[in-house]
Amino acid sequence: IELKVARLKGSVWMETVPDAAVGCGPLPIDVIRSVLVALCKPVHVQHLYLDPEGGFKRVPSLWSLIQVSRQFRDAVDAEAQVLVSTCLRAPPARVLAALRQRNAHRVQSVRLRYSKRHCQICSLIAPSHWLFAELHEPDSLSLRFDASEAHVVLVRARLGEHAAASKLQVAWRRAHGGPEKETTGTRMLSSAKARCETLERRVALLLAVEGLDFSGPVPSQAVDRIRSVATRKPFPLQWLCSCSRLQVLSMKRTPLNDAHPVRLNTLRFVDISHCNEIGDAGVARFFEERCELVAFKMQYSRVRSPTPFGSNSLEHLDCLGCAYLTDEAVSRVCKTSSLVKLVLAECTSLAEPWLGGDQLEDLSLSCTKITDNALRNLLPARAPRLHRLCLAMCARVEQPLHAPHAALRDVIVRRCDRVGDAWLEAIIAACPGLQEVDCRGCVAFRLPSLNTHGRATHSPLRLDFRGCASLDVPALLLQCKSIPVSVTVDCVSISEDT
Repeated sequence: IELKVARLKGSVWMETVPDAAVGCGPLPIDVIRSVLVALCKPVHVQHLYLDPEGGFKRVPSLWSLIQVSRQFRDAVDAEAQVLVSTCLRAPPARVLAALRQRNAHRVQSVRLRYSKRHCQICSLIAPSHWLFAELHEPDSLSLRFDASEAHVVLVRARLGEHAAASKLQVAWRRAHGGPEKETTGTRMLSSAKARCETLERRVALLLAVEGLDFSGPVPSQAVDRIRSVATRKPFPLQWLCSCSRLQVLSMKRTPLNDAHPVRLNTLRFVDISHCNEIGDAGVARFFEERCELVAFKMQYSRVRSPTPFGSNSLEHLDCLGCAYLTDEAVSRVCKTSSLVKLVLAECTSLAEPWLGGDQLEDLSLSCTKITDNALRNLLPARAPRLHRLCLAMCARVEQPLHAPHAALRDVIVRRCDRVGDAWLEAIIAACPGLQEVDCRGCVAFRLPSLNTHGRATHSPLRLDFRGCASLDVPALLLQCKSIPVSVTVDCVSISEDT
């Protein structure tokens, strides 16, 4: 059998062509699986999304395959391994019911991703939902557990069933002449059993937590936003130490301080932005031994020089607005981490830190006191893979960079008053892969020589000169006629003759 599969504007067209005139028999399972691999991503085949009405949702390509034949429907159901629910219109009670359906007989794990910001219904239901109350009212939560543990983790969803069962027991006792009330010993035994079940459910729920977002709302007053005022009331944190599978934790705009007990080896992403009560000791606790953090955000924090600071697994560090961060702290994290993206914008205390890293690709130094000496040491020896460099509003950047750098693609020098023609000419000559330079608001530009010979890319070099009041626009545009350069300038400075 020859199987023809094609995509037509998002839909699937499929046709089976037999070798002979005889009818086509059942398709081999290998052929069906190859079609699934060709048309859909593995995550779309393996994930079964719970519909608010109690059914299951599929991506359009899978839905088209299900309509082809029963064989494809059975194959898709057999590949489903993860049951996902993202809306409180499909609550935990409906998840338990869905696991008993025939379509979910191969499901091995369950993922619940609920958020107050998902939809209007979620914003109304979440404040009174038992799952949010159990975890101290987060804005969003993520749970992951085995399908066999669902009846333990989500046992609160079956309280209605237990209450109905209790009423049936009382009715049975009345009908058969038995005692309607339990004896003291039976009552004590039932109470102890209930406590054990509560403890078991609590432990299972904490072990299933994968992500929590406790971010406070954005203040309505501008002065409170500038001061990073905490907008969430204090709540206990000791229970977070029991979440041994927690990977994502956001504590933005919370009263987090140096005495917090959060120290988990499983954490991969932490956000403590706008927490003005936390200091060096509180930040250092996240980077203690066996730290596996991948991303760490501490925007507008009052951190100076935490020790330790950084880890081998750290790839993304965002220190936007940390005005007290020192050169020593930045040098320490660059030397001890495998950073891919580093944001040091508005860190006004920085001057000449040790910057670089073999994996560093994106570096933001806007609104800092960074010097030419620090940039010369950075490029290209310490950052051979740097793709993007942001130096917007750096008043001390002046000297041109003559060292060749093949990986640099985008450079931003917006409103750098000392950057002029010589600086731009030098970086174009030194970076053959340069694609875009943002020079908006640089008053020192007059008429740079745009020599693009020897460029490694065929795409035109994009230059943005908007707001450059001293630029000779007509002469620059005449120069661009014979070279592959795309220039953006203010229209008000162009005459009709040009």
